[in-house]
Amino acid sequence: MAFDIKTFKVRALSAVVFGAIMLAALLGGATLFFCIFAAIAFIAGKEFYRLLCKIKHQHENETIQLLYGLAVSVMYMAIAHSNGATFIAQINANVNIYAGAAILLSVLWMAMLNFNKFSVQLFLGYVYISLSFALLAQCYHTDAHYPLMLIVLIWINDTMQYIVGSFIGKTKMAPIISPKKTWEGTIGGSLLAVLVAIVCGIFFKQYPIGEWIAFGLVASIAGTIGDLVESKLKRTAGVKDSGNIMPGHGGALDRFDSLLLAGPCLWFVLKMIL
Repeated sequence: MAFDIKTFKVRALSAVVFGAIMLAALLGGATLFFCIFAAIAFIAGKEFYRLLCKIKHQHENETIQLLYGLAVSVMYMAIAHSNGATFIAQINANVNIYAGAAILLSVLWMAMLNFNKFSVQLFLGYVYISLSFALLAQCYHTDAHYPLMLIVLIWINDTMQYIVGSFIGKTKMAPIISPKKTWEGTIGGSLLAVLVAIVCGIFFKQYPIGEWIAFGLVASIAGTIGDLVESKLKRTAGVKDSGNIMPGHGGALDRFDSLLLAGPCLWFVLKMIL
């Protein structure tokens, strides 16, 4: 795979935009974090609905699409509530309000569809997106630095995989799902992500080096699998991108596909080591 400077510039620009959004979420306080990810969950839910409609050859209903995205966002907030977010804490005095609203919205969109494989898959996507972002929020509530470290390591992993794969990648990792991803790029990117994590562990003593290595492994392994899952979804739907909210890159699912799996894995690792 030849190195494409134009593609790299687009990816770099997307990374800058992504980084700015994430910095605002991660450094702007708990309320901003939860609100930004609620918006991301809403957009990701809408994109998932559209992709599944294309896969199942279902007619896209804009009302159901909006309700579905809203249900994903509301369920995320129901699970991710935190006393650290003043605004969220005020409107989340009773988490059952959110859970009930999410269930109601689920009933609304399912009532518009026949209860078949399509609606079951919609439900699975609904749970997957909302739960993944909510568990990341729980990591944030434990320590605001955890999501920041994970996102930085995912970015390093993705960028290094692309660069290493562009220069020395020959062996296709998943030619049908992701034709440009190679084993050389994947392994190289993963090793560099773990190496960066180790260096961080040496210089930043806040966390044991073993935890840093675990963060690097989660970012590289879970992040890569998350990317492949979303690539498979897009390939099956016959589309290049899940959406168009980021010009030159794609949608929310495209940008946060790695995080959707790495977030829950980070939460699990923290439960094991803390």
